Amino acid sequence: MNLQSFLVPAAALLTLAFSPAGAWAQTPGDAGFVNSLGTRFAYIEPGIFTMGSAEHPGSPEDPPHVVAVTHGFYLSVLEITQNEWSQLMEDNPSAFPDPARPVDGVSWERALDFIGRLNAKEGGDLYRLPTEAEWEYAARAASSGDRFFDDPALLGDYAWFQDNSGMTTHPGGLKKPNPFGLYDVYGNVFEWTRDFFARDYYQGSPKSDPTGPESQADGFRVVRGGCYKCAALLNSSVTRSFYAQDGAQDTLGFRLLREAR
Repeated sequence: MNLQSFLVPAAALLTLAFSPAGAWAQTPGDAGFVNSLGTRFAYIEPGIFTMGSAEHPGSPEDPPHVVAVTHGFYLSVLEITQNEWSQLMEDNPSAFPDPARPVDGVSWERALDFIGRLNAKEGGDLYRLPTEAEWEYAARAASSGDRFFDDPALLGDYAWFQDNSGMTTHPGGLKKPNPFGLYDVYGNVFEWTRDFFARDYYQGSPKSDPTGPESQADGFRVVRGGCYKCAALLNSSVTRSFYAQDGAQDTLGFRLLREAR
Protein backbone atom coordinates (compact mmCIF):
# COMPACT_ATOMS: atom_id res chain seq x y z
CA MET A 1 0.00 0.00 0.00
CA ASN A 2 1.39 3.39 -0.97
CA LEU A 3 1.88 5.95 1.76
CA GLN A 4 0.48 9.42 1.44
CA SER A 5 3.27 11.89 0.78
CA PHE A 6 3.18 15.43 2.09
CA LEU A 7 5.29 17.77 0.01
CA VAL A 8 5.34 21.52 0.67
CA PRO A 9 5.65 23.03 -1.84
CA ALA A 10 4.70 20.44 -4.46
CA ALA A 11 8.22 20.92 -5.85
CA ALA A 12 7.45 19.90 -9.39
CA LEU A 13 10.56 21.69 -10.56
CA LEU A 14 11.72 21.65 -14.16
CA THR A 15 12.73 18.26 -15.45
CA LEU A 16 16.20 19.07 -16.67
CA ALA A 17 16.99 17.31 -19.91
CA PHE A 18 20.22 15.41 -20.34
CA SER A 19 21.65 18.00 -22.66
CA PRO A 20 25.00 19.58 -23.52
CA ALA A 21 26.46 21.78 -20.79
CA GLY A 22 25.93 24.89 -22.90
CA ALA A 23 22.17 24.47 -22.56
CA TRP A 24 22.38 24.84 -18.80
CA ALA A 25 22.55 27.89 -16.59
CA GLN A 26 26.13 28.36 -15.44
CA THR A 27 25.59 29.96 -12.02
CA PRO A 28 23.90 28.74 -8.82
CA GLY A 29 20.47 30.25 -8.32
CA ASP A 30 18.99 29.08 -11.60
CA ALA A 31 17.36 25.72 -12.30
CA GLY A 32 20.76 24.08 -12.70
CA PHE A 33 24.43 24.76 -13.29
CA VAL A 34 27.68 23.11 -14.30
CA ASN A 35 30.77 23.19 -12.08
CA SER A 36 34.49 23.26 -12.91
CA LEU A 37 34.58 19.49 -13.56
CA GLY A 38 31.62 19.60 -15.92
CA THR A 39 29.29 18.10 -13.31
CA ARG A 40 25.66 19.04 -13.96
CA PHE A 41 23.44 19.90 -11.00
CA ALA A 42 19.68 20.28 -10.51
CA TYR A 43 18.20 22.48 -7.80
CA ILE A 44 16.01 20.62 -5.30
CA GLU A 45 13.51 22.82 -3.46
CA PRO A 46 12.86 22.42 0.29
CA GLY A 47 9.75 20.56 1.36
CA ILE A 48 8.10 17.98 3.59
CA PHE A 49 7.75 14.29 2.71
CA THR A 50 7.01 10.89 4.21
CA MET A 51 10.30 9.03 4.65
CA GLY A 52 10.48 5.25 4.94
CA SER A 53 7.96 2.55 4.13
CA ALA A 54 5.41 0.30 5.84
CA GLU A 55 5.73 -2.39 3.16
CA HIS A 56 8.05 -4.51 5.33
CA PRO A 57 7.21 -4.09 9.04
CA GLY A 58 10.23 -4.30 11.29
CA SER A 59 12.67 -3.57 8.45
CA PRO A 60 15.18 -0.69 8.59
CA GLU A 61 12.72 1.30 6.43
CA ASP A 62 9.99 1.09 9.08
CA PRO A 63 8.23 3.14 10.39
CA PRO A 64 7.27 5.74 7.79
CA HIS A 65 7.55 9.22 9.27
CA VAL A 66 7.13 12.81 8.13
CA VAL A 67 10.41 14.70 7.59
CA ALA A 68 11.01 18.33 6.69
CA VAL A 69 13.92 19.25 4.43
CA THR A 70 14.16 22.92 5.33
CA HIS A 71 16.81 24.03 2.83
CA GLY A 72 17.13 23.81 -0.92
CA PHE A 73 20.24 22.19 -2.38
CA TYR A 74 21.84 21.22 -5.67
CA LEU A 75 22.32 17.55 -6.52
CA SER A 76 24.36 16.14 -9.37
CA VAL A 77 22.12 14.96 -12.19
CA LEU A 78 24.31 11.89 -12.70
CA GLU A 79 26.37 9.74 -10.40
CA ILE A 80 29.94 11.04 -10.39
CA THR A 81 31.65 9.73 -13.51
CA GLN A 82 35.10 8.25 -13.98
CA ASN A 83 36.01 11.33 -16.02
CA GLU A 84 35.13 13.67 -13.15
CA TRP A 85 36.91 11.46 -10.63
CA SER A 86 40.15 11.20 -12.60
CA GLN A 87 40.39 14.97 -13.10
CA LEU A 88 40.98 15.37 -9.36
CA MET A 89 42.24 12.00 -8.15
CA GLU A 90 44.58 11.03 -11.02
CA ASP A 91 43.54 7.40 -10.79
CA ASN A 92 40.56 5.25 -11.67
CA PRO A 93 39.58 2.46 -9.28
CA SER A 94 36.66 1.34 -11.45
CA ALA A 95 36.14 -2.27 -12.47
CA PHE A 96 34.55 -1.13 -15.75
CA PRO A 97 36.82 1.59 -17.21
CA ASP A 98 34.91 4.15 -19.28
CA PRO A 99 34.98 7.93 -18.75
CA ALA A 100 31.19 8.16 -19.11
CA ARG A 101 30.34 5.43 -16.60
CA PRO A 102 29.98 6.12 -12.88
CA VAL A 103 33.16 5.70 -10.91
CA ASP A 104 32.99 2.54 -8.83
CA GLY A 105 35.27 0.90 -6.29
CA VAL A 106 35.10 4.07 -4.19
CA SER A 107 35.00 3.90 -0.41
CA TRP A 108 33.15 6.52 1.65
CA GLU A 109 36.54 7.80 2.82
CA ARG A 110 37.85 8.23 -0.74
CA ALA A 111 34.62 9.97 -1.75
CA LEU A 112 35.33 12.49 1.02
CA ASP A 113 38.87 12.91 -0.29
CA PHE A 114 37.45 13.74 -3.73
CA ILE A 115 35.04 16.23 -2.17
CA GLY A 116 37.84 17.87 -0.17
CA ARG A 117 39.91 18.36 -3.32
CA LEU A 118 36.93 19.79 -5.19
CA ASN A 119 36.18 22.22 -2.37
CA ALA A 120 39.81 23.34 -2.41
CA LYS A 121 39.73 23.74 -6.19
CA GLU A 122 36.59 25.87 -6.18
CA GLY A 123 37.36 27.75 -2.97
CA GLY A 124 34.97 27.09 -0.12
CA ASP A 125 33.05 24.44 1.79
CA LEU A 126 30.57 23.94 -1.05
CA TYR A 127 30.30 20.22 -1.69
CA ARG A 128 29.43 17.17 0.41
CA LEU A 129 27.58 13.88 0.28
CA PRO A 130 23.81 14.14 0.71
CA THR A 131 22.27 13.03 3.97
CA GLU A 132 20.09 9.97 3.81
CA ALA A 133 16.99 12.16 4.11
CA GLU A 134 18.13 14.51 1.35
CA TRP A 135 18.84 11.55 -0.90
CA GLU A 136 15.42 9.95 -0.36
CA TYR A 137 13.62 13.27 -0.75
CA ALA A 138 15.31 13.88 -4.11
CA ALA A 139 14.82 10.27 -5.25
CA ARG A 140 11.12 10.28 -4.41
CA ALA A 141 10.58 13.48 -6.42
CA ALA A 142 7.19 14.19 -4.82
CA SER A 143 6.00 10.58 -5.17
CA SER A 144 4.25 8.63 -2.44
CA GLY A 145 5.29 5.04 -3.16
CA ASP A 146 8.49 3.09 -2.75
CA ARG A 147 9.40 4.17 -6.29
CA PHE A 148 8.57 7.33 -8.22
CA PHE A 149 6.47 5.32 -10.68
CA ASP A 150 3.57 2.96 -9.94
CA ASP A 151 4.12 -0.02 -12.23
CA PRO A 152 7.01 -2.28 -11.08
CA ALA A 153 7.42 -3.45 -14.68
CA LEU A 154 8.73 0.01 -15.57
CA LEU A 155 11.92 -0.38 -13.51
CA GLY A 156 13.94 -1.27 -16.60
CA ASP A 157 13.03 2.10 -18.13
CA TYR A 158 14.81 3.90 -15.28
CA ALA A 159 17.48 1.59 -13.91
CA TRP A 160 20.35 -0.77 -14.71
CA PHE A 161 19.85 -3.70 -12.36
CA GLN A 162 20.28 -7.46 -12.18
CA ASP A 163 17.79 -8.26 -14.94
CA ASN A 164 19.07 -5.91 -17.66
CA SER A 165 22.60 -4.74 -16.84
CA GLY A 166 24.58 -7.69 -18.17
CA MET A 167 26.37 -7.54 -14.79
CA THR A 168 28.19 -4.30 -15.63
CA THR A 169 27.72 -0.60 -15.05
CA HIS A 170 26.60 1.65 -17.92
CA PRO A 171 27.24 5.27 -18.93
CA GLY A 172 25.10 7.72 -16.99
CA GLY A 173 21.95 9.19 -18.45
CA LEU A 174 20.92 6.39 -20.81
CA LYS A 175 17.76 5.61 -18.87
CA LYS A 176 14.84 7.94 -18.12
CA PRO A 177 15.25 10.50 -15.29
CA ASN A 178 13.03 10.86 -12.26
CA PRO A 179 10.64 13.86 -12.16
CA PHE A 180 13.36 16.02 -10.58
CA GLY A 181 15.64 15.38 -13.56
CA LEU A 182 18.00 12.95 -11.79
CA TYR A 183 19.30 9.95 -13.74
CA ASP A 184 20.23 6.49 -12.42
CA VAL A 185 18.71 7.17 -9.01
CA TYR A 186 18.02 3.44 -9.00
CA GLY A 187 20.61 0.94 -10.15
CA ASN A 188 24.03 1.34 -11.77
CA VAL A 189 25.97 1.90 -8.50
CA PHE A 190 24.98 2.29 -4.88
CA GLU A 191 25.35 5.90 -3.74
CA TRP A 192 27.10 6.80 -0.50
CA THR A 193 25.31 9.16 1.87
CA ARG A 194 26.81 11.14 4.71
CA ASP A 195 25.00 9.24 7.48
CA PHE A 196 26.07 6.47 9.79
CA PHE A 197 23.72 3.48 9.62
CA ALA A 198 21.54 2.33 12.52
CA ARG A 199 18.80 -0.19 11.88
CA ASP A 200 16.39 1.45 14.34
CA TYR A 201 17.21 5.09 13.51
CA TYR A 202 13.73 5.80 12.18
CA GLN A 203 12.22 4.99 15.57
CA GLY A 204 13.25 8.38 16.93
CA SER A 205 14.93 10.41 14.18
CA PRO A 206 14.44 14.21 14.13
CA LYS A 207 11.49 15.60 12.21
CA SER A 208 13.60 18.26 10.48
CA ASP A 209 16.81 17.70 8.53
CA PRO A 210 17.88 14.39 10.14
CA THR A 211 21.58 13.64 9.78
CA GLY A 212 21.76 10.09 11.11
CA PRO A 213 23.32 8.75 14.32
CA GLU A 214 26.27 10.67 15.77
CA SER A 215 28.47 7.58 15.61
CA GLN A 216 28.50 3.90 14.72
CA ALA A 217 30.97 1.50 16.29
CA ASP A 218 31.61 -0.48 13.10
CA GLY A 219 31.83 2.58 10.85
CA PHE A 220 28.95 1.53 8.61
CA ARG A 221 27.53 4.26 6.36
CA VAL A 222 24.22 4.28 4.53
CA VAL A 223 24.19 3.62 0.78
CA ARG A 224 21.08 4.09 -1.32
CA GLY A 225 19.54 3.34 -4.70
CA GLY A 226 20.54 -0.23 -5.47
CA CYS A 227 23.08 -1.29 -8.09
CA TYR A 228 23.66 -3.02 -11.40
CA LYS A 229 23.86 -6.48 -9.82
CA CYS A 230 21.03 -5.96 -7.32
CA ALA A 231 17.62 -7.61 -7.49
CA ALA A 232 14.69 -5.37 -8.39
CA LEU A 233 13.55 -5.10 -4.75
CA LEU A 234 16.69 -3.18 -3.74
CA ASN A 235 16.27 -0.59 -6.48
CA SER A 236 13.88 1.84 -4.82
CA SER A 237 13.61 5.20 -3.09
CA VAL A 238 13.33 3.65 0.36
CA THR A 239 15.64 0.62 0.67
CA ARG A 240 18.39 1.25 3.24
CA SER A 241 21.66 -0.60 2.67
CA PHE A 242 25.07 -0.08 4.28
CA TYR A 243 28.79 -0.70 3.90
CA ALA A 244 31.86 -0.10 6.05
CA GLN A 245 33.09 3.40 5.30
CA ASP A 246 36.52 2.09 4.27
CA GLY A 247 34.97 -0.53 1.99
CA ALA A 248 35.48 -0.32 -1.77
CA GLN A 249 33.33 -2.52 -3.97
CA ASP A 250 32.57 -2.41 -7.68
CA THR A 251 28.97 -1.60 -6.71
CA LEU A 252 29.83 1.58 -4.79
CA GLY A 253 29.85 5.14 -6.14
CA PHE A 254 28.28 8.45 -5.17
CA ARG A 255 26.27 11.47 -6.16
CA LEU A 256 27.41 14.96 -5.18
CA LEU A 257 25.51 17.64 -3.27
CA ARG A 258 26.39 21.33 -3.53
CA GLU A 259 25.08 23.73 -0.92
CA ALA A 260 22.68 26.42 -2.16
CA ARG A 261 23.94 29.75 -0.82
